[in-house]
Amino acid sequence: MKVNFYSIRYGLVLLLLLLYGCNDDIDHHEIPDNLSARLVAGMEQQPDLQQFVKGIDILDIREDLESSAYTVFPPTDEAVLKFIKDKYNASDISEIPEEAVKMLVRGHIVRNSMSWDYLLILGPNGGFRPGPDQPNWDIRLWDFKIPTIYNAPPIVDTDPTTGKTRKLWRKANYLPIHYSHQKLGLLNPDEDYKLLYPTSEYTGFNVQGAVAIRPNQATINGFFHVIDRVIPTLGNPDLFLKENADEFGLFRELMTRFVKYNYTAKGTNEQKGEVKDSLFIKSYYGNHFRYFCEDVTGEGNVYHVLGHVNDFFPPNNEALLNYLTETFVTPGYYGSIEEIPDDALVPLLKNHYKLTMNGEGTRWLRPTEWSYFSSGLGQKASIEPSNVVKTDFTNSAVIYGLNKVLAPALYKSALGRLATDPDYSYMLKIVNDMGLDGRIIASPDMKVTVFMPSNQAMVASGYEYDETTNKFTTPTNTDGVEPRFLSSLVMQHVVLEEDITDLPDKRFAENMSGGQYLSISKAGVLGGGNYQKNASKPVKILFKEDKGVNGTFYGIDRVLEPADKTPGEYLSDNFRTEFSEFLKLLKSAGYVDERMELTNLRGEGPFTILAPSNQAIVDNKDIIPTGDRKALREFLDYHFLRQDAVFADGTVQGDLLTTHKIGTGKYTPLTVRNTPAELSFVDGKGRTVKAIDDERYGNFPALNGTVQLIDNILLRE
Repeated sequence: MKVNFYSIRYGLVLLLLLLYGCNDDIDHHEIPDNLSARLVAGMEQQPDLQQFVKGIDILDIREDLESSAYTVFPPTDEAVLKFIKDKYNASDISEIPEEAVKMLVRGHIVRNSMSWDYLLILGPNGGFRPGPDQPNWDIRLWDFKIPTIYNAPPIVDTDPTTGKTRKLWRKANYLPIHYSHQKLGLLNPDEDYKLLYPTSEYTGFNVQGAVAIRPNQATINGFFHVIDRVIPTLGNPDLFLKENADEFGLFRELMTRFVKYNYTAKGTNEQKGEVKDSLFIKSYYGNHFRYFCEDVTGEGNVYHVLGHVNDFFPPNNEALLNYLTETFVTPGYYGSIEEIPDDALVPLLKNHYKLTMNGEGTRWLRPTEWSYFSSGLGQKASIEPSNVVKTDFTNSAVIYGLNKVLAPALYKSALGRLATDPDYSYMLKIVNDMGLDGRIIASPDMKVTVFMPSNQAMVASGYEYDETTNKFTTPTNTDGVEPRFLSSLVMQHVVLEEDITDLPDKRFAENMSGGQYLSISKAGVLGGGNYQKNASKPVKILFKEDKGVNGTFYGIDRVLEPADKTPGEYLSDNFRTEFSEFLKLLKSAGYVDERMELTNLRGEGPFTILAPSNQAIVDNKDIIPTGDRKALREFLDYHFLRQDAVFADGTVQGDLLTTHKIGTGKYTPLTVRNTPAELSFVDGKGRTVKAIDDERYGNFPALNGTVQLIDNILLRE
């Protein structure tokens, strides 16, 4: 037996309507006693929809509309006639161009049969939504933006970099549906709607700026909801900026520096006819900065989240011009706005788009939420309704034009010099490429200390930048340094949550990489890799800049290299003979594998190895249980701190846990005394064991830990 899918689906929807019809609180639907008409015939029966029906016949789509399930939002004759009079000086829909008829008719039709209540309960794309007991309902654009059966014609665009003409694919036009019902708890207050559509009244069921004056007109194969005005084709962010260039043209000029055109096979092949134009998708694509102008999903390598929603907050020309002048030109960093490098602008552009809410994903933001949302830069923004001077609802973004700039914290932070000094453009490029700006400067209140090499210092350290390939190379990585390593390289130079305003006599600090440490002193600074090569030759600090609102910037003459040796590898270095006896004990206990990794160091760390000197082990050979592996392991476990990196700098001290277990999840503590003058340990026997002050052996900032050479063995209680 052949089953009609649409009949079943419609029957379910009808049943849903009948169930809700029993509720006196919901009265937004009308179900005739006898559903004898199909969609077009049903609209034809209403005297004020004749222009729309005539448009259906002009396009010859009546048969299709009556054979499948659709939902139609027909504007009244009065609305159609006003629109075509204003737009084309015409008095009948038959007098306007065919493409205009397509927009007017097909642009008001969506697939599947959807009543108003169906929209509320299931969402326009059929996804189940929260029920009445969940009042905090997200307003996500995918829940109220419905694709129509109309594809706008391609836009002809000129590539500003080559001068070539491109035709831009436009995917299906959308209808924004704004609705609410107290019973179902959807929050969409009138003041929010009025901000987007100041000339329309919010009634609880609006289609863009139109009011659904007769919703829920049921027919055999679908519903139609009569609206009071024509809904033109939605634009996109690029068109908004272009059409409003007198107000927002400067922001578009900045974004155009990053313009790219991607050929779309899907859009090209969807064209009708034997001759098909090559169609492209226009995007603004910079270093970790991607913004597509048209709503595009699933388009191969240019897939983007704009199939859903972004909030776009372009500042107007006056505000942006003043900000760029005050930030970059007046201080003398650059001679003009045109001279500001592209990489320096990336944080600014990112701070005005793809604004999301508490990591929940892309969604439309109500004005009441503007005080606590995060930008695409990961920065909190502050916007008042008085800052919004122009709004638009487009296919891929809700746009709020501002009379202010959402200033990135980066420019006035400790990292600000990267954007304002061309000599540090290499590091800025990496920061942008790796998306580290938001991580390093997520908040102006987050303290940081930055040690940064200039472009010249990077070249001197072996890092060359190739503009043609946009890659960094080194003598050992001529094909390009891996992005993962570049990201780590930047983080190697940043100490988070601390502003070291004055250089100490001796200090160690964990950098942003995690598990990597810097040796900081008045003589200079060392990364673990620098320490390995020559601990007595620190990287020089050339100058200090403390005008950043959240920390201090130090210019340095070389790159701070990360440690690539684990504590076990450090111990086994041939030239570190002072660890040889301790290493023998570790091997005898089975704690060292063939790669010289210490198998007893489990967990996240960081770890500190307290390695007795060769002499200390020889002097205590009679009490070290070398003949009993279990006892030897317990002896050695007391010489490893399992969660702390202890350097001889007067910072980390107290009762710290060793790796020696005394029960399930419990470990034996060891007392650490740490002053700028001396590092020592009080063991379980009450004896004081001192760290030997010798830069060849102690304080080495290894990968995820350190090693201290001590003058005696440690004994448990």
